[in-house]
Amino acid sequence: GGSASAGGAASAGGVKRSRSEDEVQPPQSKMARSDSASAAGAATSARGIETALRELLRKGRKLTTKDVTKELRKRGLLSTDADKSELKETISRIARIRKEGDVSVVVLA
Repeated sequence: GGSASAGGAASAGGVKRSRSEDEVQPPQSKMARSDSASAAGAATSARGIETALRELLRKGRKLTTKDVTKELRKRGLLSTDADKSELKETISRIARIRKEGDVSVVVLA
């Protein structure tokens, strides 16, 4: 019987907790939405990376790999490891990396 009464106390505490969670829930649900959006938006961020990369390379000035990553990070497109690998794939697909002395220059293929 002791465990049942402890369970009752926990559930009573649980009711109180759930009320406070209700107050806190709206921001949490927003965060959950943004998480699912970022997970579902992986494909769109991939397109965003490619679009941004093409845009940068079309401007015509020499871009090093460092310039590219810095610019994409500034735009918030390189926040995860998946984004970084996506950038590598995108560069290998639509561009070439030329070694010029100490720097690696990215040029449209």
